[in-house]
Amino acid sequence: MLAAASTGASLSFAAGATAAAGPAPVAPPATPMFAPNVTTGGVNGYSALANLVAIPAATPGGQPTQRLGSTAFIWERLEVRTNGTTGVRRNVSDLVTPTIGKLEIHISTLNPGQNSHPPHRHGNEEFIVLKEGTLEVGLGGVTADVRKTETVGPGAVFFFAANQYHNVENKGDKPATYLVFNIHTASTPATPRADTTPSDPVPAGKLGSVVFDAARSVPKPTKTGSRHEIFNGATTTAENFECAVISLNAGQRDDSPARRPEEQLLAVKDGLLDVTINGKSERGTPGTIFFIASNDTHTVKNATGQPASYHLFRITTELTPKTAPAPAKVTQR
Repeated sequence: MLAAASTGASLSFAAGATAAAGPAPVAPPATPMFAPNVTTGGVNGYSALANLVAIPAATPGGQPTQRLGSTAFIWERLEVRTNGTTGVRRNVSDLVTPTIGKLEIHISTLNPGQNSHPPHRHGNEEFIVLKEGTLEVGLGGVTADVRKTETVGPGAVFFFAANQYHNVENKGDKPATYLVFNIHTASTPATPRADTTPSDPVPAGKLGSVVFDAARSVPKPTKTGSRHEIFNGATTTAENFECAVISLNAGQRDDSPARRPEEQLLAVKDGLLDVTINGKSERGTPGTIFFIASNDTHTVKNATGQPASYHLFRITTELTPKTAPAPAKVTQR
């Protein structure tokens, strides 16, 4: 689940002003406008609700594989499974993407007094968004038993570097729900067989494990709302990893339809967002995740008369195209 580390800086910012009340939110449409999400047998038996792209078999007669294309994972449509006495889990996806070796996404809910697991580590890097509740985050150290802890609330983001000890615990009196993203690339190191050796050091110039607490964040105004810069730099396994919290004022949208070579993840934080990808639109409620594949055209719009916000993640790997293709020229007749 999480990863923790001591090498990177711990970032803290401060809260922005509370928005004034506006019209009641508009209910999401009953019928999705994306190609319908389909349930498939994902890697490791996860239920992958995804817009899938078939990849031909590498050898004649072999089985084709599936790759994750741009997809909306709508909160209300995700299957909920009980996870013993710990809480519940929503499996989202565990598939290859055009530029990421494997992208695993799930959403966990911890009951009060429960922890995610004993402190552990793994080679793949991980980042987490706390949707609701309070968590004590175990930030790695030399060994599983020597670590720092930090308690955070809704909107917090954690990044965990490769092979650093980590876990979380719900010490509040209400369930805590958080979105978990694991990425694997060609640079992902192997996971040690046992948690008996020190955490791997973070290479110089790479992003170390970090906690961003939204309650201490000061946003910077933009022409459409505001932006919190969280982190932006190379990691052990990604050429660049960027994270920000974007707020859109009532009725506002981002700039003209964009195409970016790096793949992106949008996690709706507050309000309702209409996200259009390659001409198809879907409305996202808090907890909804949008995956935007490399070079797919997209826009994001606030769907209501109230402010809306989302966490934005951009991931650049060795497979990311160096530039976005030029738009097609329109011939006048």
